[in-house]
Amino acid sequence: MLKYVQNFQLIAIRQSRDVDKLTRVSLFITKATVLFLPVSLMTSYFGTNLMVTNYLVSTYWFSFIGILLGSYLVLLGFGVVSGDMESWPLLSWNWLRVRFRRWNGRG
Repeated sequence: MLKYVQNFQLIAIRQSRDVDKLTRVSLFITKATVLFLPVSLMTSYFGTNLMVTNYLVSTYWFSFIGILLGSYLVLLGFGVVSGDMESWPLLSWNWLRVRFRRWNGRG
């Protein structure tokens, strides 16, 4: 009987890890959508053929950078407000140092 209980617990732990991984993937896809949807809408606006206005290439790229940066700051703000800073390691030097060690085979 103890063997079956332990087996059930191991299965539950494995399923919990799988659910955690799926949650992280779905959050990543959601964040990517929130990041790039405004840029996509801006690109479609600049792609319309309007006879009255002529846009410069620099206008497009300044708008692109501004909207992308604004979207990133909104995502960062939501992370701070919700207390779930999953992207916080991307902003620290410790994350970069750990990645560099893994790339070099030392970590």
